[in-house]
Amino acid sequence: MTLALQFRDFVKPGLAGLAQLAFVIAAGSSGGSAWAVGGDDWNSAALQSALDYARGQSTSAVVIVHRGEIIAQRYWAVTERAESRYPLFLGGQSAAGAPIEDVASLQKSVVSLLAGIALDQGLLELETPVSAYLGAGWSRAGEHEAAITVRHLLSMTSGLTPGLEHEASAGTLWRYNTRAYSQLPSVLEKVTDQDIATLTARWLTEPLGLEDTAWRERPWVTASVDANPLGLYTSASDLARIGELILARGVWDGCSLVSEDYLDAATSPSQSLNPAYGFLWWLNGYALQPPPGEAGQDVLAAAAPEDLVAAQGALGRKLYIVPSLDLVVVRLGDAAADNFNEHFWSLLMAALPARSK
Repeated sequence: MTLALQFRDFVKPGLAGLAQLAFVIAAGSSGGSAWAVGGDDWNSAALQSALDYARGQSTSAVVIVHRGEIIAQRYWAVTERAESRYPLFLGGQSAAGAPIEDVASLQKSVVSLLAGIALDQGLLELETPVSAYLGAGWSRAGEHEAAITVRHLLSMTSGLTPGLEHEASAGTLWRYNTRAYSQLPSVLEKVTDQDIATLTARWLTEPLGLEDTAWRERPWVTASVDANPLGLYTSASDLARIGELILARGVWDGCSLVSEDYLDAATSPSQSLNPAYGFLWWLNGYALQPPPGEAGQDVLAAAAPEDLVAAQGALGRKLYIVPSLDLVVVRLGDAAADNFNEHFWSLLMAALPARSK
């Protein structure tokens, strides 16, 4: 099925005149349902408070989808701040004028989905050593390298330092390690004989109709920078579709793109060292070791439902998914306050229809 995005400005009655840029997914000739506009049963004043807070936190985009309906889709200009890295992450605009941004480490959760599809197809095994795919010498761990499996990369338990040197036995230490994670795209390229851009298009962007999503080289990444040399550039609306795929248990337009078994594993604790981390997804409701640069906190977002899962990246990129509420929320922009998760969700929960809480 081919999906086309149609954008239009509208003022939704019942949302106190809140102007939003909404999109409708137009179904192709093979049939399918539209992504409609909703929100009549939301508390419009409380929703406006949540959006105002987000805007005040250097946010460029917020998309909220509830029960498959658009509740809010807002874009704002972000004031440039001295010493901000935000300009490095800008990737232009979509055809509708929405910002396209490098989503930083939020890409990890997208790569997790690709790994799940490879597992489903029998191209990849969780317990197989990474060296079986990449050959010996992909790290600086020497003899310890052979014990590091695909599972360890997905769960951040490789036992490697940021320089890919041995620090602890694989599976005995949780460390957020971007350079270790960055081996996964190479593994996927090896097992599929396709580059990561082609693979992503084939397995995700084309089936989901993601028009703004692509991998691009990051010219600012050097050997001394702890970052993947490729950035995933996308829009908030494309990310919302990925969230909807998770809510739909991996099924899109009647086709299973990624198995329920993998999604269950990816969005459950992958180990006991940091139970708030699945397979490159962050989990609410569990004791948390926070992402680098964020203040310590007991859980990801205490004000949100415990079943919330999130993809997160530098500068406060967020893809929140709450299965119990059938809710997807996306936030892009410059760095927000350390307590953004907690404060934003306190406001958003007050806006939800009473029967959803």
